[in-house]
Amino acid sequence: MYLKHFFLHTQPKMNVLAMGSFFLGLALLCIIWRILSTSHKRNKTLPPPEPSGAWPLIGHMRILNSQIPIFRALGDLADKQGPVFSIRLGMRRTLVISSWESVKECLKTNDRNFLNRPSFAASKYMGYDDAFFGFHPYGEYWLEMRKIVTQELLSNHRLQLFIDVRVSEIETCIKELYTTCSNGSVLVDMSQRFSYVVASVMLRLIAGKRYCGGIGKESEAFGRAIKEFFYLSGVLVMSDLIPFTGWMDFQGHLKSMKRVAKELDHVVSGWLEEHLQRREAVNVRKEEKDFMDVMLESLAVGDDPIFGYKRETIVKATALNLIVASIDTTSITLTWALSLLLNHTEVLKRVQKEIDIHVGTTRWVEESDIKNLVYFQAIVKETLRLYPPGPLLVPRESLEDCYVGGYLVPRGTQLLVNAWKLHRDPRIWENPCEFRPERFLTSHGSIDVRGQQFEYVPFGSGRRLCPGISSSLQMLHLTLSRLLQGFSFSTAMNAQVDMSEGLGLTLPKATPLEVVLAPRLEHKMYQRVDTTSVALTWRLSLLLNHTEVLKEVQKEIDIHVGTTRWVEESDIKNLVYFQAIVKETLRLYPPGPSLLPRRRLCPGISSGLQMLHLTLSRVLQGFNFSTAMNVQVDMSEGLGLTLAKATPLGVVLAPRLEHKMFLTSHGSIDVRGQQFEYVPFGSGRRLCPGISSGLQMVYLTLSRLLQGFSFSTAMNAQVDMSIFLGLALLCIIWRILSTSHKRNKTLPPPEPSGAWPSIGHMRILNSQIPIFRALGDLADKHGPVFSIRLGLRRTLVISSRESVKECLKTNDRKFLNRPSSAASKYMGYDDAFFGFHPYGEYWLEMRKIVTQELLSNRRLQMLMNVRVSEIDTCIKELYTTCSNGSVLVDMSQWFSHVVASVMFRLLAGKRYCGGIAKESEAFVRAIKEFFYLSGVLVMSDLIPFTGWMDLQGHLKSMKRVAKELDHVVSGWLEEHLQRREAVNVRERRKDFMDVMLESLAVVDDPIFGYKRRTIVKATALRFLTSHGSIDVRGQQFEYVPFGSGRRLCPGISSSLQMLHLTLSRLLQGFSFSTAMNAQVDMSEGLGLTLPKATPLEVVLAPRLDHKINGKYFSRASSSMHHMENTVNQSQKKQNLTTTEPLVHGL
Repeated sequence: MYLKHFFLHTQPKMNVLAMGSFFLGLALLCIIWRILSTSHKRNKTLPPPEPSGAWPLIGHMRILNSQIPIFRALGDLADKQGPVFSIRLGMRRTLVISSWESVKECLKTNDRNFLNRPSFAASKYMGYDDAFFGFHPYGEYWLEMRKIVTQELLSNHRLQLFIDVRVSEIETCIKELYTTCSNGSVLVDMSQRFSYVVASVMLRLIAGKRYCGGIGKESEAFGRAIKEFFYLSGVLVMSDLIPFTGWMDFQGHLKSMKRVAKELDHVVSGWLEEHLQRREAVNVRKEEKDFMDVMLESLAVGDDPIFGYKRETIVKATALNLIVASIDTTSITLTWALSLLLNHTEVLKRVQKEIDIHVGTTRWVEESDIKNLVYFQAIVKETLRLYPPGPLLVPRESLEDCYVGGYLVPRGTQLLVNAWKLHRDPRIWENPCEFRPERFLTSHGSIDVRGQQFEYVPFGSGRRLCPGISSSLQMLHLTLSRLLQGFSFSTAMNAQVDMSEGLGLTLPKATPLEVVLAPRLEHKMYQRVDTTSVALTWRLSLLLNHTEVLKEVQKEIDIHVGTTRWVEESDIKNLVYFQAIVKETLRLYPPGPSLLPRRRLCPGISSGLQMLHLTLSRVLQGFNFSTAMNVQVDMSEGLGLTLAKATPLGVVLAPRLEHKMFLTSHGSIDVRGQQFEYVPFGSGRRLCPGISSGLQMVYLTLSRLLQGFSFSTAMNAQVDMSIFLGLALLCIIWRILSTSHKRNKTLPPPEPSGAWPSIGHMRILNSQIPIFRALGDLADKHGPVFSIRLGLRRTLVISSRESVKECLKTNDRKFLNRPSSAASKYMGYDDAFFGFHPYGEYWLEMRKIVTQELLSNRRLQMLMNVRVSEIDTCIKELYTTCSNGSVLVDMSQWFSHVVASVMFRLLAGKRYCGGIAKESEAFVRAIKEFFYLSGVLVMSDLIPFTGWMDLQGHLKSMKRVAKELDHVVSGWLEEHLQRREAVNVRERRKDFMDVMLESLAVVDDPIFGYKRRTIVKATALRFLTSHGSIDVRGQQFEYVPFGSGRRLCPGISSSLQMLHLTLSRLLQGFSFSTAMNAQVDMSEGLGLTLPKATPLEVVLAPRLDHKINGKYFSRASSSMHHMENTVNQSQKKQNLTTTEPLVHGL
């Protein structure tokens, strides 16, 4: 009415033109308002950019070049699409980030949202049905397991307790390297050596077992199964990308996963059984507990399931999780570090000079020396920057809709943090592709490895930060420093080392690292003055020559101890006649007939007597002794600093106790020992919990190798660093995506073009380069955040600090989930591997247990001796290899061996022995198939509706492997359960399985849908299948090597400890070189991690005095081999598989 009144009264005064202008202006205002409001609304709902070319079902799989690592392919996409983009891999949508801003946003701002893990077939079938806590979805299980691991297993206190394990294994490795090259330069495969020493340390820490470099039936089987585990974990499983194809298994991966899972479970179950029997039979002291002991104590005793898993399953799964997570990543880091040093000889000389100044040449590098070796630490950081062990952090999954880089990321989107691309961001790093350790002493001096700054996240960041950082760094530092101290390294013909990356989940070298070693220290630095073994030899010799005394002392032991349990140190005070024998032997044959020229009383009296008393008393208790033909023992003295026998002591052994007593012989083994730009171990709640353990392994192994040997390649030729491709690497792309969600009206992240129907962008991923490089190339094109489609799965790929932070911090909770996969289902105890388990109560609880009980700093400190001793053993092998001259050593394999050995000890109190023994052989075979099946392309993972067909046969294989692994791990668990019933395991003797059994209530009801036994086994198996203000914990998002946010790897401390000690001792004890002094090929391999494309083969040479190894390596006489053979024959008849430590101790 007002308008009508207005126009009626003003019409005579207004002309037509004025009225037209009025309405035109009004119309323009409406249009402008509409445009502004629509633009504002669109900005809020715009999805990440996505490369074009996605095909139905397969998404962007076709654009991912299978010839290059996926992290490189995604990096290339990031260059085109930007640091935040999305891709579709199969039916799964994936967000890919590669900038520190996006990393911070994901691993800090949204850390809780990205805590979940997607489900994979490998985790299901080989991880005790997702019982591996590192891969378990967010939930109570993960929270509880992470608590146990971080507080009990990988704590600084626990790692400190096991320092002697790391030291002893590294010393063993150095002694072997010295033996190998003592008579001249020889070509040594350092990749293999690193694997051995890391395996040795980890097996001792977790299960109290020795890896023994694959020697022995059990170790051989276990090593084979572990290799298959890694392979299957990296293969492209169709059911992971296209969920409905899981039933088909036409690839055969699922079948292989089940077989590998069965083999691994057989080994781990044996460990668990030994632990259980030992707990029943003896009160295990706190300092003697390995990780399995701790797990059994941490999990409440009962038959009721804990979070859906049985207690035994949780222990086994956690133990295996720690083993598989540590062996590959730690040994790979050691290999890359030595490769870089060989290609930069000026840096190698400078770091050896630093070690000589701060440590000297008359003693070996110790973990306490690392803090003074600032340049050495910078080398380790720079290695982790260039070659993060996990170039693509463990996939996460968003729990809710969130915004990353201003883009809408729907619920259920998979998150890939391209740490490799992130660490090469030119905005952060000057000359990012160059090896310049000095950057961590100047411009980036405040950055550390714990992911607090998000431009450097080698171990991830946030709640999913790797919990084993400390352990890994300890191992890496000590191993590398001792190798650099003790040896001169060169390549064959002084050629450059091939730095090509291999394919796989990690970042391996494409070719082995073969180096020429030459000792650089005095001969005495590599020798052992073993007074204890000398004293034991003389005592047994005297007893054999006085059979009446032998019978009398055995009678005394039977009276005061009995025949149903082993002698404990607390029993010695009651064995007065036995003590008299010891004193009399020391009077007649003092171990040091001419005391060393010093005024100090030997500080090791108590330790020596404890070792002597317990070893001799148990030998006398458990065996009847005689000589061949009942002749008198030759009592002639040998020459040397100690009073050794002139001739070997050969005896005939016969067990005198019941069979079950020998199954618990391992009970006496002492196992002491949130930046988002660098996230190799993840970040946030999904952070790898084994960082501390892993880094301890890396430090000790690599440091001692570098300390004790000189490295070079054959003919000093360049090490082949080409990248190998396999289905294993593609698997991560297909499995990291969640099941496809309903299409919404919002725009997705940028996506590369060329996606085909069903296969997506698979065709654009070059199979000849690592996937992280392929993704890196995509990131160069599409930006640090883009999406690709692998099969029917859409994947978000991120490679910038900003996107990493946004995913692993801002949206951490949304990305907490894990995508499902056939491997995780069939080989992971139906997704019981907590590391691959979807976000939920189970994952929360298991992660809590792992982080607080298994991977806590206190637990890692207690198991320090496991790491040290296993590293020493492996270094002794290196010393033996190069003691007669420089030899070419595959360090990649050596590192893997070390990690496996340590993880076995930590998880189940078992010794790996390098695959020797029936149990180890079967387990290794199953592990190999596990890794193979975990990485194969399973159609059901890519195209879910094809799962029922199993055309590839993978599902069948996974089921078989799962059965084989479960058989082994069930054996471990049974041993732990029996031991718990018979004895109160004291804290230091607990391994991870022990802790898991204690942490999980002993009840029959399922825990979060899993039986208690299943949880223990899955957790153990999962572990078996790291400067300035920026550290490795993913708090700053440009450095997230271990991830960030809630999914941050919980094992940061453990990994760093292992890494530091291993690397520092290698650097201290050896001179390294490549064959022909060629540059090491630094090409990345293919896979889920960041391996070298070629083995790291170096030439080793001891660089310390020969007798420095006197406190590390025992001189085993031929009589001991005779005793071992006799025991092995007896074991074959009676199935006694655990007397080996007894003989080794003797």
